[in-house]
Amino acid sequence: MLMMPWNIQQKVSVYNAIRSIKISIRARPGIDNASGKYSDVEVNVNKERYHRVEETKDRYRIPIVFEDFHKLKMTGTYEYPVHQHSNYEVIYVQKGPYLCKLNDEELSLEENQILVIKPGDWHQDHLRPWQFHYVLHFHFGENSSNKPGIGLFIDEVKPEEQICMNRFPTELMYFQELERESADGLPFASSVQDAVLEILFWRILRNLRPSVVSAHFRQQSENKLFVERLYRLFEERSAQKLETDEMAEALKISKRTLHNKCMELIQNSPARAFLEYKIEKAMQWIAYTEISIKEISYDLGFENPYHFSRVFKRVTGQAPTEFKKVR
Repeated sequence: MLMMPWNIQQKVSVYNAIRSIKISIRARPGIDNASGKYSDVEVNVNKERYHRVEETKDRYRIPIVFEDFHKLKMTGTYEYPVHQHSNYEVIYVQKGPYLCKLNDEELSLEENQILVIKPGDWHQDHLRPWQFHYVLHFHFGENSSNKPGIGLFIDEVKPEEQICMNRFPTELMYFQELERESADGLPFASSVQDAVLEILFWRILRNLRPSVVSAHFRQQSENKLFVERLYRLFEERSAQKLETDEMAEALKISKRTLHNKCMELIQNSPARAFLEYKIEKAMQWIAYTEISIKEISYDLGFENPYHFSRVFKRVTGQAPTEFKKVR
């Protein structure tokens, strides 16, 4: 059936990481391919837009740098020489058990289990005919918050605690993607490999025992959780006023701690961050919907459209009407 758009009305709802846009489209008369006759048609299209979860600024992001990986299938028995690691090694078992000695402790991993070996560890593989596993090497790059020598584990971690708590039945695809990028030799292959590895790394990290993860990474996790909770609160209260003491009470921290964390993690005061969140939401509504500026101002808890327009211009440098014209 051939249909030409006639009128589009959009209503946006924003919640947590998912921002959903529902579009109702009324079509002009179209041709029914079956009968060849014109007919009035009304079509409803549901469109969902997914945004990244709000989190800390990129200066807290630790680069994960891919080095190499190999897959190992055994047809015989072999005791690999004892060796000390200079980088991180991930062992992903496809067919087990995988047997090894790590820092003088014997380990056995079953299918789809992952072991993370850290720099300085002494390691010996006990290779047997049934084994098939992937081995991947990586290291941490540097940024403004990551100094050389920062480790993934606490110093007292035991070898058995370097095994992820859960199994990974679907993580094989990441190793396959790394292999494909190496084999194809296409442009940006190393960047794609680093991106794939980063996904795998963070999934591994959240499956390690929290008690054995280093303070640096635990703090990163706590910071991300704080920012996610803060922006979730902003969304829940976006149609209302929200004072700083109310934010602190909702997050169960003091006003001083709230202020300090916001300045450290998002480089903004709590009140300013909430205001900018509202304006960002307004910009999306103006850009992608037909909702009136008057309705937007009330939906976001402003006293009146004039107050909203003044704040919008102060934050963006443009009045809402000017912003709408260029969209």
